Amino acid sequence: TMACSWTLAAIRLLAIAHTANAFIGSQLPLAASRNCRQIALKMSSVDRRDVLRTGFSFAAASVLGSPVWADGEADWMEVEDPASGKTYWYNTKTQKTSFEKPGASPAAAAAAAPASSGSASEPQSERPKISRMGGLLDSYKDINKGFSLYKPTGWNQFEAAPGEYDIKWEDIVEKSELVMVGSSPVKTATSVAALGPVEKVGASLAAKKKTELVEAKERTTDNILYYTFTFKAGEGKGAFREVYQLSVNKGKLWSVTATTSEKRWGKRQDLFNNIMLSFQPKL
Repeated sequence: TMACSWTLAAIRLLAIAHTANAFIGSQLPLAASRNCRQIALKMSSVDRRDVLRTGFSFAAASVLGSPVWADGEADWMEVEDPASGKTYWYNTKTQKTSFEKPGASPAAAAAAAPASSGSASEPQSERPKISRMGGLLDSYKDINKGFSLYKPTGWNQFEAAPGEYDIKWEDIVEKSELVMVGSSPVKTATSVAALGPVEKVGASLAAKKKTELVEAKERTTDNILYYTFTFKAGEGKGAFREVYQLSVNKGKLWSVTATTSEKRWGKRQDLFNNIMLSFQPKL
């Protein structure tokens, strides 16, 4: 079979992506004789996982990197060394590192820091109405991690993949449909409000993910602020939707992600909405 002209280049790109993303678990094409449609589908799969990973890494860096530095210091982010557990500061432009926080003085930073939306003085919002969708959702609790939510009934469950997710569910038939929960430790932030206004955060995430921001909304439940975004990416048969939720509680930045193809979005929108509303980063 005659392969299309960009087959070899596509294989090289896929090989690089596969090395960096071993969790994908799919076999790469080994010969240039694979047809263009197969390669396009695999590349679409890699791109989708890149979109998912980009959102959480960007949000984690934004929370860890204080938004209250003086002008010219916004390129610094707080990083934890996984080997020693010590914290240092990294400049994303100059690639310099420092063990002292750059920018504003501690007093100025404390004065400028956004107040936690979960303070006891603020009114507690009403608990949202959540449906199990006639049995399509089941209750799930992780005592060790400290969270609960409604998970899709009958989907395959995958345990933690370090740096990617704490737990994942995948539809048995529609492999493009995923629900994932992830978490990352934060040292100072007590609310997702530390990221900034929800609309601005959504726009920044969309730019990083190279997707279209369809919706950005926020809610407060049990004194915990949640940011929920809907993104759209891809074209034609490769188009898909992602619902992405962020919250901070008990020293962790939490993410809940749900994806499906654009074709099946109408069938999954309510299901994903109930999953997001059911998530609680506490037990």
